[in-house]
Amino acid sequence: ATRAHPVRRTIGQLLWALSAARALHTHAAPENATLIPVRSELKAIVGELATTRDALDDTGPWVARLEAIAIRARETAPVATDPGEDKVGTITRLTIAADFAEALKQVMRGLDALRSPVSRTSRERQQPALVVHRDYHAAWRNAVRAALATLLVAAFWLTTKWSEAAGTVILVAVVSSLFAARPDPVQSAWGFFTGTLLALPFAFLVGQIAMPALPGFGWFTLFVVPILVPAALGMANPRHVGVATAFAINFLAFLSPHQMMTYDPGPFFAGSTSILVGILIAIGVFIVVLPANPSASVERISQAMREDLARLCLHERVPRRSAFESLAYDRINQLMPQLQQTGRKGDPILGGSIAAVTVGLEVLRLRQAQLNSIVPRETVESIGSFLRGLARELLFRRHGEPQTSTIAVAREYAASIAGRSDRPEMLQVAASLRIIAAAMQDYPDFFAKGAPLDGPGRDT
Repeated sequence: ATRAHPVRRTIGQLLWALSAARALHTHAAPENATLIPVRSELKAIVGELATTRDALDDTGPWVARLEAIAIRARETAPVATDPGEDKVGTITRLTIAADFAEALKQVMRGLDALRSPVSRTSRERQQPALVVHRDYHAAWRNAVRAALATLLVAAFWLTTKWSEAAGTVILVAVVSSLFAARPDPVQSAWGFFTGTLLALPFAFLVGQIAMPALPGFGWFTLFVVPILVPAALGMANPRHVGVATAFAINFLAFLSPHQMMTYDPGPFFAGSTSILVGILIAIGVFIVVLPANPSASVERISQAMREDLARLCLHERVPRRSAFESLAYDRINQLMPQLQQTGRKGDPILGGSIAAVTVGLEVLRLRQAQLNSIVPRETVESIGSFLRGLARELLFRRHGEPQTSTIAVAREYAASIAGRSDRPEMLQVAASLRIIAAAMQDYPDFFAKGAPLDGPGRDT
């Protein structure tokens, strides 16, 4: 819990670095004389990180080098070696390279925070509170499932007056709530059932056979420790955590250790049967009542990310960058397990979601440029016109419909702005426009409503 905040932020910075690296790779200009030194430095530091043993034990030197690269990339001016060279394209790539270096630097600092979290008072805390994704549709669906399953089993309990059905009601309520938010609740609940079923014979042998014959705490320890230690090791293994956790919990529940252990298999099997039946009923509810649809969940989260970008474009008050990043990274984390079930079909959506973070950060840069008093009024108006058009495309263009002129307008505005002035703040505006255009061109399906998971990932 003390490391939850730096963990989430470090994962987010790593995704930002990944987004920048993808953009640099997709839009490389290997012959550009201005970019060669920066690219060489980045390649060298990444290569050394990969080959140096225990490279991350001391992140100080890496942070200093990355900070120097980021500063150099932002201050480098294009080398005029070719009259027809794309000056804005060079500035754009330098900006992305600086972003990559900055993101990787923040990852290094995040690793330091994970190793030794710093306790601060509330006023001294520099990192803002996390903004998390809330899927209200899924919450309502899960609530209906849990309520319906629990009411049905409770009605059966009250009608039959079967005393052991109380355990069934509890297990149905617990399981239908516990696994409802998982990407594949049926598989998760089935793993819980498997672990519970495996625990049954062990609990019977120890609780009904061994302990009545050999009472006492010493014998109890001798019987239980060899069973619970392997279960604990299984809980530490991600591949077996679900089954092992269910085994450990229900082994002790079935065993029900107390002072005088007696051989009484009737209540033992009645209680254990009620628990197994409760889990199976919960699995049936997951299958029958409002079954999960990964495609719908993916589209819902993707639509929320597009709406976030539209709000960045249209909201009168410029939002905090940290709030946007936190929410976007949490939504990407929600997407990942859903997309893992689709295999390679989900790669374009995942890539597009990461690119959406890049688009959002550039939109924030454009919004800040609008507030900059030294930016000419006509440039401010051009930025505003572009952002309104971008918001319309994000909110209304559906999959299969032709793209609007947003990308072409961004490139046109970028060329026009760069042609009027060579000032750094103006070139940065042009670079932001080009980055947005490139990201939307690389992942056109993500930035349209209703894109299927098995659709093409990008225009080639």
